[in-house]
Amino acid sequence: MAKEMMKDINGSDAVKSAKGADVSVLRDDLKTLKDDAQVVLDDAKILSRNLKSEGRKQLSVAEERAKEALEDAKVKGRDQMEAMAKFVQNNPGQSIAIAFVGGIIASMLLGGRR
Repeated sequence: MAKEMMKDINGSDAVKSAKGADVSVLRDDLKTLKDDAQVVLDDAKILSRNLKSEGRKQLSVAEERAKEALEDAKVKGRDQMEAMAKFVQNNPGQSIAIAFVGGIIASMLLGGRR
């Protein structure tokens, strides 16, 4: 008797429509989830493009700063060379003495002790 009642309940139109409604709700939820996932994917692509673009801009700025620093170093190096050349021209004896002492020190450091 219980089996017959269960068959009647499972076979009733109310149960079938409830199952159909559950499947319909589930399909709607899955579609919403799929749409949301697509939106997240699209946003991630846009974010990736924006980050790439911003990275390129910052790299360009860093490259420009490095070029400016290199140019400044070249100018300072030239200025130092000119100042050293003027010093040697104005003080030849002192320049020879400084070079001689520098040579002795370098010889001792690089030659080692004997």
